[in-house]
Amino acid sequence: MDLKPKGSAAVFVLLVLFTLSKFSEAQNLCSVPDNLLVILIPENNAIGVVVTTLNAEDGVMARITSQNPEGFFSISGYDLIAETVLDYETFNPSKPHEVHIECTKAGSLSTTLNLKIAVEDVNDNPPVFAYSQYTLNVDELSKVDTSVGLITATDPDKNDRLYYQLDSPEGEFALEADFNPNILVKKRLDYDEVKEVTMMLYVQDTPIGSTAEVSHTASTTIVVNIIDIDNRPPWFQPCTETEIDTSKICLMSGYNGNVNLNEQAVSPLSLEPGPLLAIDGDNGRNDPIVYIFLGGNEGGIFEINTDTGSITMQEPVKEAGTIVLSVMAYQKENVDQFATTTVILKVVESTNFPPTFVKSSYEGFISEDAGVDSLVLESKTSNRPLRVQATDEDFPSGINPNLRFEIVDGTDFSITQEGFILMAKAVSPGPVNLEMRVVDTTNEESSTASLTVEVTPGVPTTTPATAIMTSSIITTESTANTKLTEITTATSHPGITTTTRPST
Repeated sequence: MDLKPKGSAAVFVLLVLFTLSKFSEAQNLCSVPDNLLVILIPENNAIGVVVTTLNAEDGVMARITSQNPEGFFSISGYDLIAETVLDYETFNPSKPHEVHIECTKAGSLSTTLNLKIAVEDVNDNPPVFAYSQYTLNVDELSKVDTSVGLITATDPDKNDRLYYQLDSPEGEFALEADFNPNILVKKRLDYDEVKEVTMMLYVQDTPIGSTAEVSHTASTTIVVNIIDIDNRPPWFQPCTETEIDTSKICLMSGYNGNVNLNEQAVSPLSLEPGPLLAIDGDNGRNDPIVYIFLGGNEGGIFEINTDTGSITMQEPVKEAGTIVLSVMAYQKENVDQFATTTVILKVVESTNFPPTFVKSSYEGFISEDAGVDSLVLESKTSNRPLRVQATDEDFPSGINPNLRFEIVDGTDFSITQEGFILMAKAVSPGPVNLEMRVVDTTNEESSTASLTVEVTPGVPTTTPATAIMTSSIITTESTANTKLTEITTATSHPGITTTTRPST
């Protein structure tokens, strides 16, 4: 059988073979190395850098027929050249740059290459915090690991992973992880001790402690305000603060005062220590306090100001004795936060005069070598002990049996109930200035006088007080029309004679 094509069929076959031959030649005119589908070029390139070099036969001419975006690339011979600086941060990875190149050769069909060029990210940008300072709030006494806030930075280099480090002055706070800047409580926070913590938060785009050739950092300031919560009741003042485990309490023993029998005081009662006052134990809150009587105010004799706590009388007290008022102070907005105290009032008979010292000032002498409890003397050359005395014009005889003598300040000397001055501890030579007070123990009325004790060097000038037992009967006459007679009885003791001696 004759299989050779005949006529027009033969011509067609020859045309097909010729076309295939030319197509095969065109396919090989130029190509991309390794037949890459996408060509990568690092960002921040230099202008004129070669993106890629085409593989081409001798005599092949290459030219760019179109590109998107325009003007980014050019071709020189077989080198594709970058004509602009490429930036990954403005590049859309889903739409690579396109360059269409036509390769031609005389006597051959042309070849068209459709190149896709992607920009490669490099670490060329530092991370950034949105603000130079952040302010956070956290309640005092928050549990450890309570989250305070999450503060993150951003990095235009989209492939960078960020690492964080927190500088907390006393370790009050820490990060959940170096790659997770969730700030957690790490210590007990007490508003009374610390009201604000200032920290620094650092971030970098390489692991902490790494030796990467390129690494960028940033920082921001974080101020954490410790918020005073309502965890303490009112505290009556003055009080002594005491810590029990992690709690604080304030101890106060109550108030004392006097009221006159059968007399109604016009002003609020004077109390010791006073005035009656309670404050919010959470001193950063200062919630308003309300005062009420819980008990002891039988007959409604007294009234308490609900806002100030001052106590006034509505009528006189008609029976002598002691009145114990129970007072409650609570927060106006939270009755569950309350405290109680007592006000002890002594009902006394009113007087017209307070007790007064016979003299406004006294002077005594004692040797520095005298022992503790030695008596202060009237003069340097006398063995007669110095004795201070007081009278009370409310008594016809001037003798008030309810007097108490005391040294107002200083601990070098003390005073007995009979008015003798004793050395309480060793004292250096020189004058010691003191203030004395005499108090009527029935109503706390009092007056003062000054005392100067001259401590002299040398041999002891006195005898221990234990050698003398005293009893005193006072009659009065002086410039104030008062007579004073003292009968001092001394027991037998070497160096001391028994005497009965009047004195003014």
